[in-house]
Amino acid sequence: MQHSAYIFDFDGTLVDSMPYVAIGVKKFLADRGVNYPENIMEIVTPLGYPASAAYYNEHFGLSVTGEEYLDELQEYLYPRYQNEIPLKAGAYEYLRALKARGATLTVLTASPIRFVKPCFERLGILDCFTHLWCCSDFGITKSNPEIYLEAAKRLLVEPKDIAFFDDSFHSLTAAKAAGLYTVGIYDEVAKAFIKDVKRVSDVYHESFLTVKDI
Repeated sequence: MQHSAYIFDFDGTLVDSMPYVAIGVKKFLADRGVNYPENIMEIVTPLGYPASAAYYNEHFGLSVTGEEYLDELQEYLYPRYQNEIPLKAGAYEYLRALKARGATLTVLTASPIRFVKPCFERLGILDCFTHLWCCSDFGITKSNPEIYLEAAKRLLVEPKDIAFFDDSFHSLTAAKAAGLYTVGIYDEVAKAFIKDVKRVSDVYHESFLTVKDI
């Protein structure tokens, strides 16, 4: 089955960045004496930075803005995106194959696009993508089906004609509820939730090396 439009998550799906992000997030909380839950990354990854800050304020009694949170994490993360973080195995070849047959490729991420562009430029895949979208472009988190319906409108396609790739159970659940074809991708940081990811995905892959006609 081939689709006309493809939406990819960024962190943990296309690039192997989640170990770096997890270090930054946990350092931010530990520096403030927060006893965070083991699954903190699964909770905050789909939210984006403003909503993550709001979550910390509500659940951990902090008083930080999304901008303050992003500014502190960016100091650690930006150089890693610019210089270190690798593509997932097989992603380059798969993206190039989709581009070659004329598919529309889009990134939809909770991370700032200023993280995405330098990373993709270094990895040689920036030209594969027609759109680079952040949750803030919609004012909706990736755990809300409405963001995928709005993305479909902007792409001028039906939700069923979009293949959506992500490693997050929450994002995949929302995308499936919106009618997208869901493709679960393995990520080490989210391995505790593999059963849930497999359950909600139309198809699941350990890596892009095994992705064929989607």
